[in-house]
This record gives sequence, structure tokens and C-alpha cells, in this order.
Amino acid sequence: MSARLNYFQQSPELAKKFLEFSNVLQTSAIEQGIRDLVNIRASQLNGCAFCLDMHVKEAKIHAERDRPMVCPTTSTTAFARSCPTRSCRT
Repeated sequence: MSARLNYFQQSPELAKKFLEFSNVLQTSAIEQGIRDLVNIRASQLNGCAFCLDMHVKEAKIHAERDRPMVCPTTSTTAFARSCPTRSCRT
């Protein structure tokens, strides 16, 4: 297993800008639940299991418990095409 990429070493300016953007987004008019769902979908599309797990846990903390949020794969796999909630299809 390889080590995770250190974004601040790889691209410090871009990582700093991303954190600034994330901080501004926290005070925006976009509801927390919507931001959580966008983060989950972005992690699905990026194929990052670590981020997907983290964002699902955050969404559950923010009361997204009852809504089906995520299937464990992206829409390119056979499992996603058979997803019962259809949330993996785009």
C-alpha cells in the first residue's frame, strides 16, 4: 500500500487556496446537507474510498441519517448499475 499524497508538499499554493475556499463555503447560503452530498458525490467520482468514508461520516453527523446517500461504487461498475437506490447513476 502506498502512502497518501501530501497535498501541501505537492502543491502548497493550491492546497492553501482549497482550504480558503472550503472555509468561505462554510459561511455560504448553501445548506450543510447539500454541501455534504456534493462532497460525497465528488469522492465517488474521484474514486477515493478514504474521502468517501470521511464525507459519509460527516454527513451522518450533520443529520443526513435517513436519506440514502451513497453506494460503495461509482456509476461505471456493474454493481452501481444495479444499485437499488439508483443514487449511483448519473
